[in-house]
Amino acid sequence: MTETRTRVTVVLATLLLAAGLVVAPVSAGHSPGVYSFEPDDASVAAGETVAVDVVLSANRTPAGDGISETGFTVDYDADRFSVVDVEHGSWFEDGDASIDSEINRSSAVDEDVGTVSVETALESPGNGVANSAPVATITFQADEDADDGESELTFANSSAATPSSPTPTITNTGTLEVGEGVLGASGFGPIVALGSLLLAALVGLRRAKND
Repeated sequence: MTETRTRVTVVLATLLLAAGLVVAPVSAGHSPGVYSFEPDDASVAAGETVAVDVVLSANRTPAGDGISETGFTVDYDADRFSVVDVEHGSWFEDGDASIDSEINRSSAVDEDVGTVSVETALESPGNGVANSAPVATITFQADEDADDGESELTFANSSAATPSSPTPTITNTGTLEVGEGVLGASGFGPIVALGSLLLAALVGLRRAKND
């Protein structure tokens, strides 16, 4: 009787696995890398620019392997925004371990489709790196005639790998908002100048009062 039950259990487990109803643990304890935008709700005025970091948070595997390769493609609204700069971050250099390796970096922008692709890899990976930091910074410019409203920032794909195997990744979404009265990265100059003038005026009034 016990042998029959055991056989039935094995058969059921096999069928469930084949149907995808049970997920066998592939790498127990290995948390996925997480790609996200910072800020995840960027705002900018029409014609202005705003910088958005692509942040990767990734830990080491139970075996001690860190990340040696990263890659992603971001989708943006090419009808309302353009990409004016893509800057690679120092994710590997600022990780939890020093690296003695050249870093291969590449990036590509497709303005017709509205995608930004970035890849980074260690030539001599060693044990890789764990970190939570920007892997790249993308600077967007809102079109001069862009209507007010939000557009989504999403990851078309993402990847990461340790020296020995691929690492699972998950992604978060973000938004780019265009609106009147919203300041972009280049919109703080007038405010800084006005603040300096007000500060100088206050200092002058205080000195005059003391005299």
